[in-house]
Amino acid sequence: MSGVRLRGLIETDGIAPDELIWPAGVAPIHAVRADAALGFPPLAPVRPEDFQPASPPPPEWLRELAVKDLTALPPPPAAAWIPDVRRAEQVSGSEKKSAV
Repeated sequence: MSGVRLRGLIETDGIAPDELIWPAGVAPIHAVRADAALGFPPLAPVRPEDFQPASPPPPEWLRELAVKDLTALPPPPAAAWIPDVRRAEQVSGSEKKSAV
C-alpha cells in the first residue's frame, strides 16, 4: 500500500494511527504503528561545499589503448617473453638459496 493511501486511511478513520501494520509476506512481529510508518526524519541541509566536482573525462589516448577483443591480438613471439621468465626464475631461485 502506498504512503498516500495509508495517510488517507488514517485521515478518514479507516485505520487508527496507533494500529500496527506490516508489509505483506512479513511476520507481524515486524509491525510498526501506522503513523510511525509515515514519519520520516527531516532531511539534513545540503550545502554547496558538500558536493565534489566531477572527475575529468579520461584522455583520448586511453580509449585507443582499450582493446575489445583480446583474442584478435596475435601472441607475442616466444623469444620475446621466455628469456624474461627464465631470468625471473633464476633470480627467484637464487634468492631462495641465499635466504636458507
